[in-house]
Amino acid sequence: MEIFLDTSSIKDIKKWDNLGFISGVTTNPALLSKEKGMPIELLKEICALMGERPVSAQVTAESSEKMIEQGIYFSNLSDNILVKLPSNLSGYKAQIKLSQLNIKTNITLCFDPVTDCLFAKAGATYVSMILGRSEDFNLQQSSLIKRTRAIFEHNSFDTKILGASFRNPQQIELAMSQGADVLTIPPNSLSMLFNNPLTNGGLKDFEDAWKTINDNDKKTYDNF
Repeated sequence: MEIFLDTSSIKDIKKWDNLGFISGVTTNPALLSKEKGMPIELLKEICALMGERPVSAQVTAESSEKMIEQGIYFSNLSDNILVKLPSNLSGYKAQIKLSQLNIKTNITLCFDPVTDCLFAKAGATYVSMILGRSEDFNLQQSSLIKRTRAIFEHNSFDTKILGASFRNPQQIELAMSQGADVLTIPPNSLSMLFNNPLTNGGLKDFEDAWKTINDNDKKTYDNF
């Protein structure tokens, strides 16, 4: 299982990449809009930081013809670009052409295993299964990745399943347990994994208990 970082923040990418477990970055127009400067230059900088690791760049075009043109443009920016296409008919038509050109793709806003199956048959590199957005609107998709995994294994698809749009650790665990190949996690959700209130509370209990020992008795323990 790989972990991507879902952000366009250079600061966050550098911070989390230093820990050694980031295998790629996913961006989208909303994430790019939060950062200063020209989005295309920011995208190039992210690609340079990642080296050979994949970076997803999402098309903003609406017609399949324009998606293809924009996808080719993105792919020429860097060898590690994944062209991010929407899970709709225009995106499917663009997928067919980009696959013929050996351009790697990431299909986004996937909520239906059957649609994902069609994109996999058309040669998609990744399909991004959206969990957080579904739950935001009380559309429970707790078995989404599991159902998609079963179809992909039955048909021996090479397309990887990418879990995305995580709001909390529970959603991340769900995607892990159901067999996602990749998880793309926002910085805020990653921070939650390392800031468990139960862990913090336990550490506070240990600290309070340790303060009851006199300094001389604990000196050799603390000053190793």
